[in-house]
Order: sequence, then C-alpha cells, then structure tokens
Amino acid sequence: MTEEKTIEKEINKQLQEAWQNRYTNRKKSLELATQSLEKSKEQAYFKGICFSKLNILLLEFWQGKDQNFLQEVLECHNFFQASKDQLGLTRSKNILALIYDQYGQYEKALHYASKAVNIAKEANYKSAIADALTTLGQVYSRIKEYPSAIECFKLVLGIRGEEKDDLGKASAYNLLGRNHLLNKDFPTSEEYS
Repeated sequence: MTEEKTIEKEINKQLQEAWQNRYTNRKKSLELATQSLEKSKEQAYFKGICFSKLNILLLEFWQGKDQNFLQEVLECHNFFQASKDQLGLTRSKNILALIYDQYGQYEKALHYASKAVNIAKEANYKSAIADALTTLGQVYSRIKEYPSAIECFKLVLGIRGEEKDDLGKASAYNLLGRNHLLNKDFPTSEEYS
C-alpha cells in the first residue's frame, strides 16, 4: 500500500469516528472532523475534504451558527454526485433536507430526504437509511402528516433495534410518542413514553 493510500485510510478511519460521535460527543466529533479536513487538504484528498466538511457543517448547523450552509453542502453534494459515492450522496442529501426543513421549504426537504432514503437503501447502508428516515419523518411531522411520520419512525426503530443502537432506539421511541401525541392518539403516545 502506498503512503498516500495509508494516509487516506487513516483519514477515513478518523472520519468514521467523527461521524459516530456526532450525537454523543459533538466536541470530539468536531475536533476529529477538523483534523481530518486539514489532513485531507494536505493530501488533496477531495473525498476526505467533503466528508469532513459535511460533518463540520452538520455540527455547526445544529449549533445554529449563521453561515451559508446550503452552498457548502451543495458543493460537497456535487462532488459526491460526480464521483458516484453513495454514502456521500446519502449524507449530503440528508443534510440538504435538514437545511430546507429549517428554511420552511418542505417540498424540497421531502425531496432530498426521500432521495437519501432511496440511495441508502440501494447501497444497504442501514444507519444511513435510519438517519434519512428520521429526517423524512421529522419533515412529515412539521407539515402535520403524522401517519407518514409515524411510519418512518417505526422503520427507524426497527433498524436501530437490528443495529443494537440503544441511543437511536430511544430517539425513535421519543419521536413515535411525540407524533402519536400530536396526532391526538393519546393511549398509543403513552405506550412510547
């Protein structure tokens, strides 16, 4: 293995750890993604640059930082589209859905979340399927299509259970309970609480 490939492998490992920590330890996730971004730039490793940026942008978006997230995510999305990287496409489309949801552009949010689900299913990326379904369900909830949201969250619960992801399962239970409550199905809401 060449030195370049060894460094790319190390970057990919660091990026995977950064992504895994995005919910549980955002500070560590941001540090790892920032380090990966610098290493990727030194190597002119564009795939690493884009995955690093997506992780950083997502964390900063969640923090409510004021910047042009849409343009930067679209740049990464275009790279992943050109390189036919399914994981990158899934993540970038999911993040685009989150951004459009936040901007109140629900039709675009539904479009990108649905596309993210489909690509993740084609590639059989279980965790990415669950992430995209969660986003899709949240958009459905926002537009008061609670039965569709509930269906998404039930699927998420099943995937998180298969993956033995207790934190993800807890989140899915919470979302199911909340959406049954919003749908005025109080007995079922209590079952998920």
